[in-house]
Amino acid sequence: MISVIGIYDFLKRNIKLRRLSLLALTAVFAVLIYGLKYNEDISDFIPLGTSDREALSVYQKISGADRLVILFSNPGDEDRTVEAVDRFEELLSDTDTAGWCNDFMATFDMSAIQEVTGFVYDNMPYFLSETDYERIDSLLAVPGYIHDCLVRDKEMLMFPAGGLVADNISHDPLSLFSPVLSRLNQSDGQQNFEIYDGHIFTPDMSMAIATLTSPFGNSETEYNSKLVRMLEDVARKTGVDYPEVEIHITGGPEIAVGNSSRIKADSITAILISVVLIVLLLIYSFNSFRNILLIFLSIGWGWLFAMGGISLFSGSISIIVIGLSSVVLGIAVNYPLHLIAHLSHQQDIRSAVKEIASPLIIGNITTVGAFLALVPLQSAALRDLGLFASLLLAGTILFVLLSLPHFVKTGSAPRKHA
Repeated sequence: MISVIGIYDFLKRNIKLRRLSLLALTAVFAVLIYGLKYNEDISDFIPLGTSDREALSVYQKISGADRLVILFSNPGDEDRTVEAVDRFEELLSDTDTAGWCNDFMATFDMSAIQEVTGFVYDNMPYFLSETDYERIDSLLAVPGYIHDCLVRDKEMLMFPAGGLVADNISHDPLSLFSPVLSRLNQSDGQQNFEIYDGHIFTPDMSMAIATLTSPFGNSETEYNSKLVRMLEDVARKTGVDYPEVEIHITGGPEIAVGNSSRIKADSITAILISVVLIVLLLIYSFNSFRNILLIFLSIGWGWLFAMGGISLFSGSISIIVIGLSSVVLGIAVNYPLHLIAHLSHQQDIRSAVKEIASPLIIGNITTVGAFLALVPLQSAALRDLGLFASLLLAGTILFVLLSLPHFVKTGSAPRKHA
């Protein structure tokens, strides 16, 4: 490969330029990484288009996936439980300076029910099935149906309690969507609650219930973790005044925060195991600590190159993808390993680079091409994985062919084992 050898000769002659260019590129990648955002949303692995994500967002809102539930347990003493709930709300109001918990609800609120109903009406197309469309067509085809519905609506509004149904009539004057609301109500048909002193209790009165919708949704674990910690802190303070009341926090965001912590721990564990195994293998195979460090320097620079590239292309990356990068490390380590191992029978570095450049580049292109096949997929996490792996391998081989030959020394061949 004349071009690679030409670059090698040029950098060999211009030592200052070689060092400054490497430092400058490393600094640029480090700055790019600083602005990179990380997420731990497992749903990123699900292939979703724009309309699918909108539907998922609507489903999460209506199903309560972004809702936190605070349970106050003190069986047999409802009055003390109510006092604990009120104290919790008071402390939360003082602590929540950012306004994250403005919709905290511990008492029965009719306006919240109307808000949910309004949300369903505003997003009604997402809840309609083919059967619903057929039923609507059939009703509108009935002669006089619209006139009869409007007459009935007028009569209902004239009753003394007409104000209670005015909102539903304004949303659905022809009663076309009533079966949809009935289905949604039936889904919660078994979830009955008791009202005591305006507070919501379970049917057996053993627990009071308060709810809170996370303003960050179900998948934004960075801020949800801060929200959960704040709620836990308020719960501890409430427990000081009411030690007999047990307070538990649960719900989609809290579960997501726990999953996020588990994902981070597993990702770090996977990478550490991969690195340890590679280190042990290199120590067994090489008699040069310097060469072992150069191998990891090559991989580290490739990782820096990949993270900087991800920052330019997408601006964010899944923590799960970084954990999966432990698989790619096993591939990337082959590039510096080939160059250093080749010096066991070729003591001239320039000749060694010339001999291995072509097979290394061809092998790199085929492997990078395989990972790039993931980029067109609709799954955001798989796209990140394909792009990250491709950039990691490309960055590593660039360092191996252009920079590593100027660091490595001859005379440090791998050990020969019987």
